[in-house]
Amino acid sequence: MRSYHSREISGEGIAIAILDSGFPGVDNSAPFEKIRNENRIKYCYDFVENEEDVYDDHSHGTKVLSTIAAFQEGELIGAAFGADFYLFVTEDVHSEFPVEEFFWLVAAESADSLGVDIITSSLGYSTFDNPKYDYSMKDLTGDRSIISLAADFAASTGILVVCSSGNSYDPWGLKLHSPADGDSVLAVGSVNANEDLSYFSARGPTADGRIKPDVVALGEQTVVANGFGYIGSTSGTSFSAPLVAGLAACVWQSFPHLNNMEVLELIRMAGNRYNEPDNGYGFGIPHYNSIMRAINSENHLNDPKRVSVFPNPARGQVNFKFTLSSTVNGKLELYNVMGQLVSVLSKGQMLKGTNHVTFDVSDLEAGMYLFRLQTGAGEPVSGRFIIK
Repeated sequence: MRSYHSREISGEGIAIAILDSGFPGVDNSAPFEKIRNENRIKYCYDFVENEEDVYDDHSHGTKVLSTIAAFQEGELIGAAFGADFYLFVTEDVHSEFPVEEFFWLVAAESADSLGVDIITSSLGYSTFDNPKYDYSMKDLTGDRSIISLAADFAASTGILVVCSSGNSYDPWGLKLHSPADGDSVLAVGSVNANEDLSYFSARGPTADGRIKPDVVALGEQTVVANGFGYIGSTSGTSFSAPLVAGLAACVWQSFPHLNNMEVLELIRMAGNRYNEPDNGYGFGIPHYNSIMRAINSENHLNDPKRVSVFPNPARGQVNFKFTLSSTVNGKLELYNVMGQLVSVLSKGQMLKGTNHVTFDVSDLEAGMYLFRLQTGAGEPVSGRFIIK
């Protein structure tokens, strides 16, 4: 965070909605004085109680918000303390029923109508008070749970949706929570200060074989503010997800021409395990400086990270975007995981500047595919994506 805060990048002008269980203390405690004084709490609503007061409920949301929005010199500075904030209560801490997923859906619709750029939510659903509503591993396709469908729909409207992967790692049972299985959701796991994967961080893959989480961030002993304004530390993917949401806000402030899926893909590409992702770390720990290098590098073909593929997973069509420092004769090819050539996507003259290639994948089988870009300028560039 210091790398972009030192550039006076703080998420200014970006609207972030937090969907959680309550925000006590945000209306009167010191860590949130800056966003109050600058009138950057733009809207609040409690969908559980059907009221505007969000400050008398569970403090989980306060801690989540503090990782992004708090500003207390020398103790806690949030990842995007200059952003605008929209606070929604959708979680009923007294029970667990699917109606909470509908609360989340309606809050996401409200966020869209208010012009929100980013939704960050540290809520997840897999088991309920009535077991007949439980989700099993086979349900984690991104297309079955109410909340995952809602999250993907929110993404289709242009909102970047960030969520925690869950704190339920179990090698013998259910791992992820919905909506982390959503194919357009940026799911975030947890590491400690030594960058080791947290024992509680939920692992993938999804039921249809996609890598999850997408990235990881600090979720062990994360510094937060509680409902009384005290600064301390706590653990959980609930607190790694908003850090990544804050990073996304600062990326978007820096590059406002990007769309939500391009921001998502840039954050994946900035992960320190981008070339060797797995279902624990995902694509790794993203860093702002890596994103800056990816966008600002004069030779975008020196590194596989320089080809942006979106959406990923793809359905219907997939887009490739890359930038060349000079006009060249090149070739972009598609291979299956057996190394067999599936299609030549583009061949011939590729112009200096940004190039776009779109390919219809609706007739291809679901699974992982590889692409290879050859330009004669250095080593070929390769990468992978998933067709759903």
